[in-house]
Amino acid sequence: MNQKIKVNDILLPKILKNNLAKFVNETRQKNAIPILITPVMRRRFDETGKFYDVHGAYPDLVRRVADSLKVEFLDLHRAK
Repeated sequence: MNQKIKVNDILLPKILKNNLAKFVNETRQKNAIPILITPVMRRRFDETGKFYDVHGAYPDLVRRVADSLKVEFLDLHRAK
């Protein structure tokens, strides 16, 4: 099995997680209340009409950061 792995597939989630944590910590240092929000679900369909999520792993990453840092969280991705 010879799969090519893109650097961005590995690094991008880590970079996003670190940036969210940085924003949370900087906000708290200013005595403000950070709130993390997932992106709104977009209805996208491929050429066969099958639904696909354009946000990939990002909403779950935001959920995990919010949980681990005990941050107020609004999940627009799962909202109906």
